[in-house]
Amino acid sequence: MGTENALAMPNGSFETSGGVNPFDFSDGTNAAGIESNPAGESIHTSFVVYDSLGTPLTLRFTVVNATTCKPIPNAAVELWHADAAGVYSGVSGNSGNFLRGIQRTNAKGQVRFETIFPGWYRGRTPHIHVKVHVGGREVHTGQLFFDEAVTDAVYAREPYAARGTRNTTNADDQIFVSAGGASTLSLAARGPTYWGKKTLVVET
Repeated sequence: MGTENALAMPNGSFETSGGVNPFDFSDGTNAAGIESNPAGESIHTSFVVYDSLGTPLTLRFTVVNATTCKPIPNAAVELWHADAAGVYSGVSGNSGNFLRGIQRTNAKGQVRFETIFPGWYRGRTPHIHVKVHVGGREVHTGQLFFDEAVTDAVYAREPYAARGTRNTTNADDQIFVSAGGASTLSLAARGPTYWGKKTLVVET
């Protein structure tokens, strides 16, 4: 198994120890709900981007078994993040379920999400929350980050630029510091859209 863009994720090592991912809809029943409803409606529907303006971002993930190095089909990959204004849906009085979604991996262990680049909020560098569920169990919860040069380029555009300068960089974010470079997404610009991929290596 190649190591380029691979992220080993046993034991939720890229999340605060023992904590629930902030702004998650989880109530302790997510894994069971996913298995009983393959489309994931028991949590929320497929990724919702409507009314969420920002720089387009396409992400492809491959879920791989850490022991066998083989892709895991039918794994549930769950993503959520803030909008361009740094706001999460469904929490803190905010309605809707925008910029949240869950999809099943295909036979090659792959899944693709089309979203926007997340905005910042005070005290955090921009990031995306991710969970992986396999066989009814949550096998990882963590966060993914961005290269500072990419973030600066995106935030120089509207609607991000209207918010002014962010107050937290990667170096100032303790979760990023704990995660290290392996949690940083490698992105390439193709026209107005940024594209990235990451291999998620999990223990089942």
